[in-house]
Order: sequence, then structure tokens, then C-alpha cells
Amino acid sequence: MLTSAVDVLANKLLPTNSMFSPEALERAARGVKPDAEDASDVDPQLAQLPSMATAPNTSATSWAPTPPPVKGRLDPLSIAALVGGQAMDVGSSIQQFGRGNIESNPMYSWMGERPSAGLTAMKALQTALAVRAMKKLADSGHPTAAKVVGYLGGAAGAAAGMYNMTRPNPQDK
Repeated sequence: MLTSAVDVLANKLLPTNSMFSPEALERAARGVKPDAEDASDVDPQLAQLPSMATAPNTSATSWAPTPPPVKGRLDPLSIAALVGGQAMDVGSSIQQFGRGNIESNPMYSWMGERPSAGLTAMKALQTALAVRAMKKLADSGHPTAAKVVGYLGGAAGAAAGMYNMTRPNPQDK
């Protein structure tokens, strides 16, 4: 039975120019390890290659090919920080508009004193553009810079939101 399985492998499944002889396959099927001195079963071209035992001192991982860098991998926490900080700024600004305060940021002053809808639209556009810039940074091999943009943008929005929340109510004067 064992010999017939070896014959099938040697004669039918393996090509005729196989690097292993039928005798070597039969010994392998029986679990017999080949002798180091017996190289008659090895293809002559294969015998000329250096063995792994004589390979230079390198780690096993250096033989494996390195995978290509993953492009576009964004840190979800940095995106959440950016979106959350900007949302805090918009929310606190709208809350202050309801109390009678006006927008003091000159970048948004052209929208009027209480630009709730315009401010929300502009902040949404700015945040989307910042996320796109983060994606481009990550795609070009700078994922750390993309994280910095997200975290700093979120911190700036949160700082503006905190400033808005600490402004006095003009009706209390």
C-alpha cells in the first residue's frame, strides 16, 4: 500500500523532472530521514545551492519578503478627536448665540452676528477638508503627521468651545 502511494506520487502527480527520486519519496513516506552524506537522491542543481545550515547569521524574518506599506491607514481616534473638538466649538457657539452673544471670530464675521447655519456648514466643510488632508498625509507615508493634524485640530476646536462656554451672558449685565 505504501509503495503504491509513493509510485502514484512519483510517477503521476510529480513531474518527470522532480527534484526527488522515487526512493527518496518512499523513505520520506516511511518517516526515514535522509542521510546528510547521501546526496544521490537530490537534483544536481539543488545540491549546488548552499544549505540553510551554512547560511549567514540572519534572523528567520529577514528571509521573508517585507509586505508593502498599507496606504490610507488613518487613526480613528485622531479623526474622532478632530470631529469632536470641532463639534464642541460649533455647539458652544450656537449656545452662545442663543444667549445673545455674537461671533467674535473675524473668519466668520462676514456671515453676520449670529450665523448658526453658516457656521455649522463652514465648520463641517473645514472638518471634511482636514480629514481629507489627513488621508493624503497617511497615503503619502506620513501617518504620524496625519494623527498630529487630527489631534491638534480637535484640541483647537475643544479650546474654542471651552472659551465659548466661559463667556459671560450679556443678559446678566
